[in-house]
Amino acid sequence: MVLMLAICFVTSTNNRAVNNVLERLAAHFPADSFYLAGGRKELIEKQMIPKLQAAIDWLNSETFNQAEWSQKSELLIAGVKELEQQLELDRELEHQKEQLLFAQKQLNQERVSLDREIETAYEQPSTNLPDYSQYPIDAYEQILPHLEKAVRLLNRQDYSQVKSKNSSWWQRVWY
Repeated sequence: MVLMLAICFVTSTNNRAVNNVLERLAAHFPADSFYLAGGRKELIEKQMIPKLQAAIDWLNSETFNQAEWSQKSELLIAGVKELEQQLELDRELEHQKEQLLFAQKQLNQERVSLDREIETAYEQPSTNLPDYSQYPIDAYEQILPHLEKAVRLLNRQDYSQVKSKNSSWWQRVWY
């Protein structure tokens, strides 16, 4: 068993406050741990001196166990190393978090900028685009010379028979 010794001094102008602390110490620490309660001279002589003598006797009877001490020391050192690794991991994660927040801020700014560009593009018509407001008229004027040329290239035929009232309507359409 490894002896861990801690000295705690509890003081108050109210005896009940000190007793509350002592009761909690007794409830949370094993029986072989001890604490000393002070106060009036009679209380010291009655309780503190016998407890102190018992602790001194116990310390004189115990021997130091090097193997157990080494084992507990190694466990303690391993625990400290694990905590240090966890702290380093926490630092790295915090750094990554800061980088991600910075990147998120930049992306948000870029998104806002692109949103503004899109809004202005819809508000102002682009001068690079053709004007389609007169589309049917413009298209007709561009196609008309090609159609006239195609008609001139067709063979001349006598359509007088088409004009006759004896031909059916589909023949007239055909010609």
